[in-house]
Amino acid sequence: MRSWIFTLVTFTFCMSLLSCEESLPTRNEPENLIVGDFRLNSYRINVCASTSSPMIYKAFSVGIKNIFDETLQNSMKISVDLTLWTKYWPDVKRNIHFEEINPNEIITIDPGTTYWIDIEWDHKDDNGNYIWDAVRPAVNLSKWGNEIEFYVSGTIQVFSNVQSIPTEEFEFTLLYVLNEKC
Repeated sequence: MRSWIFTLVTFTFCMSLLSCEESLPTRNEPENLIVGDFRLNSYRINVCASTSSPMIYKAFSVGIKNIFDETLQNSMKISVDLTLWTKYWPDVKRNIHFEEINPNEIITIDPGTTYWIDIEWDHKDDNGNYIWDAVRPAVNLSKWGNEIEFYVSGTIQVFSNVQSIPTEEFEFTLLYVLNEKC
């Protein structure tokens, strides 16, 4: 009986030595985890006639879509840098920076889903002029409204351990309407 136990222990020991020589395959870290996206929240922007200021500041949102096959989750560290410019007057542009860091808030993005961030913009260019003033006389505000076409692109980072990514160029149109009652 003792020889049988000795044989079993020896066999188990030898097998464990042989199995330790197996190496795990190397992990290939994915290059692309997320892609950036945009969506228009409001096509119509009412402008107060008495103050010449817009009544909607969150005209569009930036999205972070998980294209990886696993859920992404970490504490919030959002950084968005965008350049927005008018289609027909490319010198009329605005650089927008948005950042929100909250180590206590966890963001979870499941595969195929998008996390949206509303971007505030005061509808001014980098020189501090309202967009409709910067493109005059081509665009004058009226109660019927005037459309201005824009492009926006930039970079987005959502977690500190995930690289920032460039966005595709997004084209959108806003209708600026002069509102007498505000």
